Amino acid sequence: MPYWTEFWVCLGCKKRFAAPFAKFQALKTILGTLSTDTDLVFFACEACSRISAYNKKSLPAPRMLSNLDSESRQIVIDRVFAIDIECGDLSCKALTRIYEPTGKHYDENAVRAYLETGGSCDSSVSCPDGHPAMNPVRVAAVCKL
Repeated sequence: MPYWTEFWVCLGCKKRFAAPFAKFQALKTILGTLSTDTDLVFFACEACSRISAYNKKSLPAPRMLSNLDSESRQIVIDRVFAIDIECGDLSCKALTRIYEPTGKHYDENAVRAYLETGGSCDSSVSCPDGHPAMNPVRVAAVCKL
């Protein structure tokens, strides 16, 4: 029987994202950058298109799920994309790295189209220089991890 791990929960729609344990082990590298409570990682939700910042306190503590059927509102992660989005300050060339965990039916083109037509950054998303991200989202690059 496969074991599952809750990966994260969207701050907007509260949709839960679960990964098979082996996939979660590979995804831990994304979370490895969160060494302090102020370090941030940005996730895009495939359900509501919201892009938000998360830190160690806002991500769920990893927990094993023996049966996904007992959990409600789950998206099973099959793929994860690293996406660089442009800054809202047109004079700034800094890019913001976000991640979008998805089911198996997404590819790079679908992720780009989805974010550029419906993606919405909340006020917690900013470039490394502190400027807010561009709304609507403008994608510079997409890479499947």
